[in-house]
Amino acid sequence: MLREFPDPVTGFPLRWEAAKEGSAISHSEHPHVADQAELSRYQAKRVAARRAGSTYAFDLPGMLKLALTMKWIAATSGSS
Repeated sequence: MLREFPDPVTGFPLRWEAAKEGSAISHSEHPHVADQAELSRYQAKRVAARRAGSTYAFDLPGMLKLALTMKWIAATSGSS
């Protein structure tokens, strides 16, 4: 599970961090960056949604999963 940190101006992702480890991952190490043309097509849709003050619909399930994972980690680490 990766958390994306976008550039506030362009919306292009600057870096990703693993949700559990918190270590930064570069563009070349990102597991989903196989085809730059596909990435730029989806990234353009994400940027358009961010500029409109919204979220790209296909990112919502991943965002919910990340939020629940982070809550779960916080809840389980606090109880030990």
